[in-house]
Amino acid sequence: MLVISFKVPTITGAMQDDGRIVLAQFFENKDLVDEVEANFDIDGSMLLLGVDEDSVTPEDKFVTNLFKKHFLGSTKFSNDNMERIGKMFSMIHFLIHADIEASMLAHNNEQPVYYYQYKYVTLLLYFFCVYFLFFLPKGTMGK
Repeated sequence: MLVISFKVPTITGAMQDDGRIVLAQFFENKDLVDEVEANFDIDGSMLLLGVDEDSVTPEDKFVTNLFKKHFLGSTKFSNDNMERIGKMFSMIHFLIHADIEASMLAHNNEQPVYYYQYKYVTLLLYFFCVYFLFFLPKGTMGK
């Protein structure tokens, strides 16, 4: 019996700017953005770590504030920092998971694994954000 085996490569990756797209409608509501800044320990933990408001621990607050310090420095969580906040959300909600997936695939398989972090063309990203902010009917995102 002749067995032929092929090592088919796996290609995986993520978009570097996915966090910005997710946040488009969030930044439309300045009161909500201001509320997150005012109560970042709790609201930041909910947004970044997915923790329920009543379940936020001191460790959650500590980690959330480390993220804020790393990505925002001493600046505020505000519309003025949309680009930095978008990078923070992209890293936490998309890129870390894609990195872990690629590492696990490479570690547990014999075939090669190719990992890419794709980047939108900035102008294209701008048009996506304008569309989501101004042309998509309110309340339709995610439906």
